[in-house]
Amino acid sequence: MVAVNFSLPLDNLGLVVKACFLALPAYILIRQLLVWLNNKLYSDLHSIPGPTVSEWRRARIGWSQAYHIICMDPFETVRLFTRWRKQYGPVYKIRSMLGEVVIMATSVSAIRTVNISKSGCFEKMAMARKFIGPLVGDEGIILAEGKTHARIRKMVAPAMHHDALVSLSTVFLQQAKLFAERLGASDPEKLDILAESRLATFSIIYTTCFGTDIAQPERIASLQKAYHEVFKEPLWRTFLSSLLGLIFWFVDPSVFNWREDLHRYIKNTSKLLCEEYFHRESQNEKPSQKEKPLLSFMVDPDTNMKISSGEMVDTVLSFLVAGQITTSASICWTLSLLGREPQWQERLFQELQTWREEDGLERLDALPILDRVVKESIRLYPPLSNVTRISMKPVNIDGYLIPAGIAVRMPITSMQRDEEIWGNDADKFNPDRFLDEDLVVKSRMFWSAFLFGRRSCIGQRFALLEIKALISIVMLQHVIVKRNPEVPQPSCRGCFAVPKDMKIYFRRR
Repeated sequence: MVAVNFSLPLDNLGLVVKACFLALPAYILIRQLLVWLNNKLYSDLHSIPGPTVSEWRRARIGWSQAYHIICMDPFETVRLFTRWRKQYGPVYKIRSMLGEVVIMATSVSAIRTVNISKSGCFEKMAMARKFIGPLVGDEGIILAEGKTHARIRKMVAPAMHHDALVSLSTVFLQQAKLFAERLGASDPEKLDILAESRLATFSIIYTTCFGTDIAQPERIASLQKAYHEVFKEPLWRTFLSSLLGLIFWFVDPSVFNWREDLHRYIKNTSKLLCEEYFHRESQNEKPSQKEKPLLSFMVDPDTNMKISSGEMVDTVLSFLVAGQITTSASICWTLSLLGREPQWQERLFQELQTWREEDGLERLDALPILDRVVKESIRLYPPLSNVTRISMKPVNIDGYLIPAGIAVRMPITSMQRDEEIWGNDADKFNPDRFLDEDLVVKSRMFWSAFLFGRRSCIGQRFALLEIKALISIVMLQHVIVKRNPEVPQPSCRGCFAVPKDMKIYFRRR
């Protein structure tokens, strides 16, 4: 056998490196040119109206939304997007980080196309997958696509059914009481309302997932501490990690992760918890609690089939993240709004006095003022400022033929504060707007914090019940004291409405 030497002389190594550096930009340039030519000839991309680059610069967002996502409060750009919607129509285009076209879809028909009628033609952005993949799992319900997503969703759906969640009333209300007690015992000047909200929501989702038998306090504290550290990651660092992961696609993405040790700990712990739960099930050891953990609903009792172990672990990761980061933010904003609006705080308190803990979550969920308060809070401060999907094949949106590979974005915050839809007081906290049945019907596609159709948030019922439980117990035990008007309003950064510099003061009733 003749040995073949594939080694490269060191003298030529420098030439190879230089050639690669020259070839890469040339390849990108030629590819962009071919994409532009294809879009020009075979789509309507270039005929869609939109702001010019100079308008972007005058708007102080720069060439793209990269600066906006990292550095600006998303609520500062609501009027900008509203103005462009009026100027260019409900479907218009802007530019992304490297100058690519992004379609802004804000009409009822466009929203329906992306979320319902043609939802199979769209997938999540690769950047989004890199951005949240390490925390929510690549195979879980949040990032799964196509038939895999449909199959996982079908298996998970029973766990999120209203009856299943109502049966967990004890868990929700017990954690709500602990949350309210911590708020009352804390030094008002040192109280971190976001950290306390995350602890409460994490304890609820952890316990409802695995059951009280597995939910030992030390395990909850250890895992929640790991999440607390991961969530400290600066947004620019997460953005940079995602970008590097896309550029160097051939490198293990964990190389670019912030605190990869914590990511591994969180995933390994979740895997061990799942294995422990199903081992107990296989031994016919029934949980001591009467409430059924969410994991128990993910098994078909007739066929004994369940989603694969990898999908199960990643779906649990999805629950543990989504069950705390978005819901905790909504709780903070709702409490803050009630503190600013004492008349609504009093109206809500009067209604809550008609409810007793033994009535459970089902009766609490039916309280009309509480329902309107939570909906209005989420309208003003949706957990996600926008949702972006990538077209996987050519698709028609409002008469425009959009080619494959184009980002279509729904600016949720802008749509939920649009005066044409919600009235002249769209920026004001007015829960009674949901008493107007005509407005409710008109705005059905624009109150889109949980999306619609196949990709709608399967945990919507869970989130709303959780928010209502925690807000109600806090309101029954405390008065939210109005803050000094000189204190600036809290802000947030990035695509999540996570509050920053939020101060809320509580006084025991």
